[in-house]
Amino acid sequence: MASDKNIRYIEELVERYYDAQTTIEEENILRDFFTNEDVPAHLMYEKAQFTYYKEEEEVSKVIDFNIPESEKLDSKKSKVFNLLNYAAAAAILISAGWFSNIKYQEHVQKQDEIRYAYAETQKALELLSSNFNVGITRAETLKELNKTQTYIIDKKY
Repeated sequence: MASDKNIRYIEELVERYYDAQTTIEEENILRDFFTNEDVPAHLMYEKAQFTYYKEEEEVSKVIDFNIPESEKLDSKKSKVFNLLNYAAAAAILISAGWFSNIKYQEHVQKQDEIRYAYAETQKALELLSSNFNVGITRAETLKELNKTQTYIIDKKY
């Protein structure tokens, strides 16, 4: 069992650890303490955490994270792969441009059709208006004629 002085030091290190104020050496002291020695009852809740860190460190030493040389791409394959990537990107850009141009042409054609329909509607309304005005002029003439006829009948000429 550790002495009271060591336990107080460990408690202080744990507090500083949670405040992110410990050095790597102090964190190693904490890992060693919680994995190698008998831990007092009031610090048992910390033991699981530091034991986990120690085990993870050992596991990461065992696993080889290096890529074997046989699996690395040689420079020729890498250059061809890069060229294919550029070609694919260019093909996508050209396709997107072509598609947007088609959509733009459809939009322009639709706008032209709308303008044509508007112009034809204006012509039809002008024709209707001019014929309507002729009818009003003739109706006014008939109105005058009717008025004159009524006047003559009333005066009994």
